[in-house]
Amino acid sequence: MRVPAKARVIDKTRPMNKLETRFWNEWVLLRLASKELQWAKFEPFQFKLSGAGGPSVRYTPDFGVVEADGSIWMLEVKGSWKAHSGDRDSRTRIKLAASLFPMFWWSGVTWERNAGWVFEEFSK
Repeated sequence: MRVPAKARVIDKTRPMNKLETRFWNEWVLLRLASKELQWAKFEPFQFKLSGAGGPSVRYTPDFGVVEADGSIWMLEVKGSWKAHSGDRDSRTRIKLAASLFPMFWWSGVTWERNAGWVFEEFSK
């Protein structure tokens, strides 16, 4: 029996904001060049998080990357999880996506002045 996919590749993306561009330039491109990553893309998928009959809730992670060992990561880049009420919504959605799609690794990424890029893992 075939199970319909609940993620789809999207072609239209918004432009990256300044922090996402910085993450792409400082973290993603470096790892692509060193072959730690096989593939990376900005907003590659949109995940449907709600069930049949419920409200349509979707989540689009900022980045999808495939590591050299084939592990697939979905990354959400934020200046801070505390900055806006919308960021709390993003945190809730990434946690829900991690529980619904355990075949991927899920992380939130923030920039901290004294620590650099800080990763918070949401995968189980």
